[in-house]
Amino acid sequence: MEAVSATDADRRRGLRVAVALTFLAALIIGLLAPILPVFARELGASGFWIGLIFSGSDIVRMFLGPWVGQLYDRTGRPRVLLQAAFGFHVLGALLYGISRSYPQLLWGRLSQGLAAGFFNPVAGSVIAQAAPSQRLSSYLGLYASVFFLGFGLAPVFGGWIADTWGIRAVFPVVGVLALGALALASALPSQMAPAAPARQGNAPLRETLKNRVIQSLLVYRLGYAMARSTLFTFFPILAVTYGLSKTQVGWVLTVQILLLSLLQFPGGWLVDRTRRKGYILHFTLWATALLLLFMPRIHTFWGFLGLGILLSLAGALSAPAALGIAAHEGQRTGTLATAISVNQSSFALGMILGPILSGWVFDTLGLAAVFWAGALYLALDSLFLVLWFRRPPEARPAPA
Repeated sequence: MEAVSATDADRRRGLRVAVALTFLAALIIGLLAPILPVFARELGASGFWIGLIFSGSDIVRMFLGPWVGQLYDRTGRPRVLLQAAFGFHVLGALLYGISRSYPQLLWGRLSQGLAAGFFNPVAGSVIAQAAPSQRLSSYLGLYASVFFLGFGLAPVFGGWIADTWGIRAVFPVVGVLALGALALASALPSQMAPAAPARQGNAPLRETLKNRVIQSLLVYRLGYAMARSTLFTFFPILAVTYGLSKTQVGWVLTVQILLLSLLQFPGGWLVDRTRRKGYILHFTLWATALLLLFMPRIHTFWGFLGLGILLSLAGALSAPAALGIAAHEGQRTGTLATAISVNQSSFALGMILGPILSGWVFDTLGLAAVFWAGALYLALDSLFLVLWFRRPPEARPAPA
């Protein structure tokens, strides 16, 4: 059955609801972030199990996201897909709440992965469909900004709830938020047509993976995510080694995340006004790589805070540029949701691989070498882009 055309009013309504749902999804994830490792440890989980529990969500969304994106490109039905996403968040809250052993926490985390797999490609696509063609990166920067805002604010409240009423008190709050979001999703248009009809004879996923621009973005997102996940995994260890308190470490991370939130929309605005978006990708890679090289030489709270601010400035351009290019290609070929979802899956893969490879570097070469390895991931990423974008002009991304 072919999707009917969405009106401008449908797209505006979809934009408002999708932004609100993005904030609620980020709150749910952020509320759980500071308490799940502690809860798993209290239930007796080893470091391996804690890593497995957290990786479970990324593994599920990595495989599920492209399938959901393909489904949305074919049907154009955001309401039912986003209701499914928050239904899985409700299930996850219930599974966490009844867990009595650490392996049982994995089921809650897998349910969160299903929720993310349904949510991410659809919400991003609804927002992109509402964007004027020359402002794709700005609108997708807004999407990233709202997510980082919720994710940055929620851990403070999650930790406060856990300190005041106990860790298990967080799970009913998550469940109520998810139920509210599920109800709000009913305000979405029941059907929104994809930006353009997919080419005959090709499934959206196959069509997307054949696109050489998308292929280059997948490698870019993979390498960038490996470096960022390395930073967030091993920075706390480095900071505590140099004498920072856990509170100071928390402040550095919170400031960095909130600053990222504030900079995503202006970053997208800048990307929209730049014709050669490949240069922006190179800038984010090399700026982040240089800052990672300096990281082991910093020994003070203010030094780490300043470096974190610079990392946020560099990272503010990454998501709007990559998602903007992907959305432009997806709209051109009628595979918008699939193009966004495979980029997010590549990022999820990097979030899984980065800590594993850098953990091996840590065990083999020491803590400082971890940050050098992160810089190496980014340098290799940039080298790949240089080689790839020497291909014929039709392989290069058109201005969004």
